[in-house]
Amino acid sequence: MPNPKSYVQTDHIRYFKFIGRVIGKALFEGCLLECYFIRSVYKMIIGQKLSFKDLEDFDNNLYQGLEWCLTNDVDDLYESFSTQFDYFGRTEVAELIPGGEEIDVTNENKHHYVERKSFFHLYKSIQKQMNAFLEGFYEIVPKDLISIFTYQELELLISGMPDFKVEDLRKFTNYSGYTANSPQVQWFWEVMESLNREEKGNFLQFVTGSSKVPVEGFSMLQ
Repeated sequence: MPNPKSYVQTDHIRYFKFIGRVIGKALFEGCLLECYFIRSVYKMIIGQKLSFKDLEDFDNNLYQGLEWCLTNDVDDLYESFSTQFDYFGRTEVAELIPGGEEIDVTNENKHHYVERKSFFHLYKSIQKQMNAFLEGFYEIVPKDLISIFTYQELELLISGMPDFKVEDLRKFTNYSGYTANSPQVQWFWEVMESLNREEKGNFLQFVTGSSKVPVEGFSMLQ
């Protein structure tokens, strides 16, 4: 995900455009890259609309907080249509909609609030950087060609199938209604151990929405 503070480097926009060209060239030539993008980046490349769910693998704490808002009474939270972000140690406030600081979040408008806050953090806060990246990418691979793929397919085209140790996944697995010694759990791990690289990638994609292990490891998965 592009860094919202990249503007401290005066040529940052040019760099993002260059990175987009590199990714596009690698894809065009069929060269796999050892890189990891979150789901929303792949979606933006193919022109797919972002959703609140895409926030989950970007900022899980923020995602869980907004998910709580959707399922609970928020009339007494005194939250407005604005969001805070860190600006080199100083807290800044950005409005999610015009006049957002003066608009309270209620049970009636909370879905719109969650949508706008997700959009801000996934795209609006990095709009210039992401647009430069996409401009460079589309110079090599036209948007109308890449948009025929799903974001899952694009991830595999760029990075290929992943590989991981099943033991690493087992180490951070929590069980609900079962124990590590339950027969069903033992059967599950036997099947996992028998999977090849492609099948393990498909398993990860089904469970997490991404065929890649998070850069911080399985401990980051909820």
